[in-house]
Amino acid sequence: MARVAIPDAPLSGESRTCTARLAIAVALSIVFIANLATLILQLVAGRFLAPAVGSSLYTWTSIIGVTLAGISAGNWVGGRWATRGRPARKALWLLLAGALCCALAPVFVRGVAAIPGFIDLDLLVRIAVLTVIGIFPSAFVLAAATPLMIALSVRGLSRSGQTIGLIYAVSTLGSLFGNYATGFFLTAYFGVTTILWATAAVVAAAAVLLLRIGRTDRLAGAPATDHGTEAHARPAGRGPLALAGNRPLACAIVAAASFATMTVELSASRVLAPSVGLSLYSWTGIIGVVLAAIALGNYLGGVLADRTRSQIVLGLTLLAGAAGVFLILFAATILNERALWGALPLVERILVLTFALFFLPILLLGMVSPQVIRLTIDDSRNAGRLSGEIYAWSTLGAIVGTFVTGWFLISALGVYMVIFAMAAILAVLGVIVLQSERRALPAAASIAVMGAIAFALWSRGLAESRCTMETNYFCIKVGTQDRPGVGEVKTLVLDHLLHSFVKVGDPGYLGYAHEEVQAEITRHYAQVSGPPYVLVIGGGGYTYPRWVDDRIAGARVDVVEIDPGVTRIAYEHFGLPQNTRIRSLNMDGRQFVQALAAPESYDLVVQDAVNDISVPYHIMVKEYNDAVRAMLRPGGAYLLTVIDFYRDGELLRAAGRTLRQSFNQVQLLAAGEVWHGGGANVWVLAGSDVGIDVAAVRASYARLGLAARIAELPAAEFDAYLGEGEQIILTDEYSPVDNLIAGLFRHRN
Repeated sequence: MARVAIPDAPLSGESRTCTARLAIAVALSIVFIANLATLILQLVAGRFLAPAVGSSLYTWTSIIGVTLAGISAGNWVGGRWATRGRPARKALWLLLAGALCCALAPVFVRGVAAIPGFIDLDLLVRIAVLTVIGIFPSAFVLAAATPLMIALSVRGLSRSGQTIGLIYAVSTLGSLFGNYATGFFLTAYFGVTTILWATAAVVAAAAVLLLRIGRTDRLAGAPATDHGTEAHARPAGRGPLALAGNRPLACAIVAAASFATMTVELSASRVLAPSVGLSLYSWTGIIGVVLAAIALGNYLGGVLADRTRSQIVLGLTLLAGAAGVFLILFAATILNERALWGALPLVERILVLTFALFFLPILLLGMVSPQVIRLTIDDSRNAGRLSGEIYAWSTLGAIVGTFVTGWFLISALGVYMVIFAMAAILAVLGVIVLQSERRALPAAASIAVMGAIAFALWSRGLAESRCTMETNYFCIKVGTQDRPGVGEVKTLVLDHLLHSFVKVGDPGYLGYAHEEVQAEITRHYAQVSGPPYVLVIGGGGYTYPRWVDDRIAGARVDVVEIDPGVTRIAYEHFGLPQNTRIRSLNMDGRQFVQALAAPESYDLVVQDAVNDISVPYHIMVKEYNDAVRAMLRPGGAYLLTVIDFYRDGELLRAAGRTLRQSFNQVQLLAAGEVWHGGGANVWVLAGSDVGIDVAAVRASYARLGLAARIAELPAAEFDAYLGEGEQIILTDEYSPVDNLIAGLFRHRN
C-alpha cells in the first residue's frame, strides 16, 4: 500500500504569534549572554596579557581594537550565514565554540608567549600576536550569533526596525552588565581562570538553552508575512544618496558615525580625569553611562525607524548628535568645577558628570545604526545579512576610532579639539544624509545652525586644551605654588594627582616626605657600599632621580617612565639638564624588568609609578616582585611606594604580604611614626634579604649634623598588622588592586 505524505498543518495566527515571541525571547537571551561574555573577556584580558607584554596604551588599545575586529568580522560572517537558513542551529555551535575559546584564552596566550625567541620580537608585534590569539576567536564566534538571532526574529518589514533595535539594545545591556559585574565583583573576588571558566559555563548554558528548546527548526516556523519590497511605503530617499537598498552608502554612514562615537567615548575619561581622577569608579562609571546610552539609543532608533522610515529623520538625528557633542565643550567648562558639587560623594559625582556631559549625545548617536539598517532593508529575508554587514562596518569605524584616537588624535590635537572635530564630522554627515531628499532649506538651515554653534564655541576658546601638554596617558599641567620656608616651587599635576614639587635650580629639594625616606636610604647605601646603581620606575617630576644625580657622587640612575611626555616636561619645565647621568627609558616598567634588566645589576630599585593614587596592578604582584629580586645585587633593596590608609589600608596590607613571598625581610617605613594617626599616607615598603638598618641610617645622618626623618613600624606590630583582614596575596591570577584602594578614592574625592 502506497504511503501518502501528509503535510504539516499551517500554523494558526495564534501559533505564529507564540512562535515569534519565543524566537525573540531566545534571540534576546543569546545576544545578551554573548555580549556579556565578550565584555568580560575584554576586561580581564589585560590581566593575562600583562605578564607577557605589560600594561600600556598599546596593550589596551590593542585589546579594544582586536575585540572590535572580532565583533566586526563575526557580524559580517554571521550575516552571510543568516541567509542560509537554520539560524538557531548555527548559533548553537557558535556558542559552544565561544565557550571553549573563552576558557582557553589564557592558555593560548601563555603557550605562545613561552615559545623560545618570542620575547625577542618587537613589543608591538608581541602585543598584536597575543591579543589576536587570546581575544579574536571568542569575539568572532560570539559576535556571529547576533545576525543569526536577527534572522531568527525578524518576521516582516513592518516592525523590523524595532526588532533589530531591541536586539542591539539588549546586546549592549549585556556589555553593560559585564562591565559592572567584572569591575565591582568578579575581579574583586575571583582569579582570571575562575572568571573565564565561569563565563564559558554561562555561554555553554546558553547553547544548552537552544538545544533544549530544540526542535530548533520550529523557531523559524512562523513565516514572514510582509517580506516584500514595500513599494507601497513612503520612499526613504531619492537619488544616489538614498539608503533603500544602498549598502555601500549605509556602511559608510555607520562607519563614520561609529568612528565619531568611539572617539567621543574614549575622550570621556580624559575630560573627566582632571576633576575626578582615574579609578575603578571613573572607568566603570563612564563605560556604564555610555553603554546605557547606546542601549537606549539602539532601541529608540529602531522604534523611530519603523514609525517614520524617513531619511530626513536620520539626518536630523545625526545633526542633533553633532549639536550634543558640540555642547560637551561648553558643559565641561561649567560642570568640571569642583566647587559646583560641594560634598557630593565621588561615585555620585562621576555618574552625574558622565550623565550630564555624555548621555544625550551618545544616546542620539546610538539611534543611528538601527535607522540606517531599517532604511536599507527592502526584504525581510535579507535582514540578518544586511544587519551583520552594516554592523560589521559600524564596528570597523569604531576600530579605526580606537587606534587613531588612542595613539594620535588626543596627543596631537588635545581632547577638546578632538571633540570639536568629531562634532563637525557628524554635522557634515547629517547634512549629506539630508541631501537625499534634495531639499535645500533643511540643509541650509542645518549648516547655519551648526556653523553658529561651532563659531561660538571656537571664539570662546572652548576647543583649546586645558593642559600644559596632553599625551597618550595624561593631561599634564605645570603650575607654581608658594611653600612655607621654601618659596616658589613648580608643580606637576598628572590628571587629578599633584605628583611632584620641583624647585628649579635646587635638586636637593624633594617636596614629598616619602622621597626624603628614599633619599636617606640611598645616602646610607652610598656610605656603606659605595656609589649605588639605582633603578627608578615612574619618573614624574624626576625629583628623586635628580637628587641622586646631584648628591651622590658616582651614582648611576636609570628611570623607566611609561609616558615620553612626562620626561619631556622634566627637561623643558623642571630644569633637568641634557647632560645628566640619568638614563631615561620610556616603556612599561614590567616590560623593562622582565625583558631588559640584567640579573643582579641594581643596588636599589625604587618604584614610584602610579595611576592617580593607585599602583598599576601588574607591578604589584608576586611574579613581578620575583623579577625585581632577581635583578638586585646581594644586599640590595626594593622600595615600593604605596598610597593608602594605615588602619583600613587593605592595599597596603596586601602589598606587604605579597612582598614577603619574595623577600626575606619586609619593612614598613615612613617619614615619622605617622601610623599612630591611622589615616592616609604615602608609605614605603622595603623588601630585601638582610633588611635596612634604620638605626644606622639615622646615625649616619646624625654624624653629618642632619636629622633623618625615616621611621620603621616595629616588626612585631607589622606582623600583627599584616595578620589582620583577608589574607590576600597579589598574583597575576588574582590582583584586585583597584578594589582594595577604592575606599581611599572615595575618601580623597
